[in-house]
Amino acid sequence: KTAVLLSFDDGYKNIYGVKDWIKTKKIKPVLFVLSDHHSVDYSQIKTRRPFLTKQQIFDLKNDGWVIGSHCATHSNLKKINKKQVDLEIVKSKRDLEKQFKSKVGVVDIYQLKPLNEKKLFKLLSSYKNVIVLEEHLAYGGLATIIADFLADYSLNIKFLRIGLPDEN
Repeated sequence: KTAVLLSFDDGYKNIYGVKDWIKTKKIKPVLFVLSDHHSVDYSQIKTRRPFLTKQQIFDLKNDGWVIGSHCATHSNLKKINKKQVDLEIVKSKRDLEKQFKSKVGVVDIYQLKPLNEKKLFKLLSSYKNVIVLEEHLAYGGLATIIADFLADYSLNIKFLRIGLPDEN
């Protein structure tokens, strides 16, 4: 059976325009939102498009969309200190769970280095299943780091690696 995961990054308001069409197709997309879009690092996203409102995100969630944490402000994780990285990733997940009164079961880690093993252990330990979807490669990226980490720490978590190769 063919399966496709449809995901939207950052939570821009224009996504709301496809809500009804997606519902008619019985698609359940993943929406990766910023937990603090009022403090966005615009130098990283390079756009000033408006973001979805909290109510619009609730509407999408009620239509079956999965709400995931993209981070807090879309900061470049390579250029901030470890405490700020924690705020961007871990606190973002908790804040979204609080805002939307449900578990955020997907975390979008778009940058991982430098690897903070303590934070990664804490994050991974809160899940029973981990799926890593990577564009451009199947091995050597985030999925490999996560697979090695799960093995090294003997974490009993179901893991699926999906690699999307580049088209020739």
